[in-house]
Amino acid sequence: MDWVSIFRSGALSDILSLPESVVAVAWLCLGYVEKLYDQPELAAKGWASRLPLEQLIYHDAWGQCEGARDVTSDVTPPAW
Repeated sequence: MDWVSIFRSGALSDILSLPESVVAVAWLCLGYVEKLYDQPELAAKGWASRLPLEQLIYHDAWGQCEGARDVTSDVTPPAW
């Protein structure tokens, strides 16, 4: 099983004939793969790089850790 992290929700809704009241939050693929990547495909294709774990783990409140930054400013939200 694999998670498809880049997709156009409008196109997926059209393909699957989803009613407007249904929002696709995940696209999971099942089956055999021809090969496994050495790194996540987002990084391999140059779309995104892995963030240091220290910047993603917060304690007690959002942003509460040494070296933390607001990663939401680096991410474009999906067009729902």
